[in-house]
Parts: sequence; C-alpha cells; structure tokens
Amino acid sequence: MKCFCLLLSGVLMATASCNICYTTSEPDANGHMRWALPYPNPCQCHEIRPGHVIVREPQLPFQPRHLSFLVISGDRDEIRRSLNLEAPLMKTLVCENNKFSIKCGKEETIDVKWALYGRETGTSDCHINKPNPGGNATASLLTVKDKCQARNKCELIANNALFGDPLPNVGKYLVVHHTCICATVCVQ
Repeated sequence: MKCFCLLLSGVLMATASCNICYTTSEPDANGHMRWALPYPNPCQCHEIRPGHVIVREPQLPFQPRHLSFLVISGDRDEIRRSLNLEAPLMKTLVCENNKFSIKCGKEETIDVKWALYGRETGTSDCHINKPNPGGNATASLLTVKDKCQARNKCELIANNALFGDPLPNVGKYLVVHHTCICATVCVQ
C-alpha cells in the first residue's frame, strides 16, 4: 500500500488515500489544548495512530474534528463508534412497478441490510386491500445488493421482471433497509 504525505499549513499528515490518520494535540479556537483529527473526512480513517503536538492553532481549509479523548485504533468499527460516525438505519419502500431510488452522501456508499419484494404480514402499504404476506427476503436481498451494494446511488424498477412474482395477482412492494457508510478508498 502506498502512503502519500502532504504539508498543509505546516501540518504534516498522511492523506486519506492510505487510510491511516494521525491525531494531533493542538489548541482549539479558545487556546485550549485538545486532541484533534485534522482530516476533512474522518470516515476514510481505517487506522488512527498518535501524531504530534502543534503549539499554535493550525490554519486548515476545514474544521478539524476535536476529540474528547484520544482514539488510537486499527479497528474501523471501533473508530466509527468512537467518532460517532455510526450511520442510521433507513427504510425505503416503493410500490410495485415504481422506481426505487436511494442515494448516500458524498464519499459514502450504500450498505443494504435487508430487503423484501412482496408483502410483510399485517401491512397495508401501497393502498392494497389484500395484505397477504409473502416474498423471498433472501432472494430480494441478493437482487438489491447486486444492484446497489457499495454504490453511492442506486435506481431500479420494483417489478416482477427483476424480482420474480412471489405473490401472483397480488399487489406488491419493495422495502429495503440500508445505511450509508464511509466509502473505502485505498491505493494499492
């Protein structure tokens, strides 16, 4: 893996392309020394290592993330929890024969958690009076992951041509539970 370094306002830091980030101890706007992560997008940090002390407030083109405690880790999940980068679980539902669309923020990708093309028990979504449950969640998940997983945005038509017909002569919908996670960028 190649790591590139750059000198930015007198601060030496590894770029996010090698996914190793270094914490600093630096003064905040009030002059108090704080731990900081001087990166525009901490989502790209796959590993955080201790860095150095800066005696004056650095002039960066972005606001560094000040930390209430020192984070040193090579575990991406631990880093995400420590920096409060946990993504909320989102639910998107679209009725049969309609366009399904999800999009994540800049430098984020879709992580599909669960999907169903059909009907869930006890639902009356899509103004259909026959709430017969049915559908294959495993097959639906595989189809949606094939079209959407690890992409920034995804569009498809929720129909029998794509998912098969799990409930003949019954109106269906596609429901997808997903999160948006930090994109992984690594130069090999």
